[in-house]
Amino acid sequence: MEVIKKAQELAQEILKTPEYVLMKSAQEAVDNDEEGAGLIQDMDLLQQEYMKSAREGSSELELKEIEDILKEKHSEIMAYEPTAHMIKAKAAFDRLIAMINKEITSGITGCTTDDCAGCSGCN
Repeated sequence: MEVIKKAQELAQEILKTPEYVLMKSAQEAVDNDEEGAGLIQDMDLLQQEYMKSAREGSSELELKEIEDILKEKHSEIMAYEPTAHMIKAKAAFDRLIAMINKEITSGITGCTTDDCAGCSGCN
């Protein structure tokens, strides 16, 4: 199918973007940095704990305590240059992907604005 071939071509072009290259490099730097990898692992575990607690019906106070710890851990991550760089690089890549998705969607629907209230293609 031609459309699948085009999607594969798009994927290959995305891999060449500065956003992807920077994100991949920043991720590898954190993966090879004991402190950075530890910070990310701690954050992942805290997020899992929060989700488990929420599913199990923990009290608002218990959830708030975990949220406060998560905020502190986020601050630590953003204060440590390698992890902050990785997060910023990932955010830039996510913005690129969102722009690409928006272009694909507008090409399909014909809607070229963020406000689709009057766009018959989106509604």
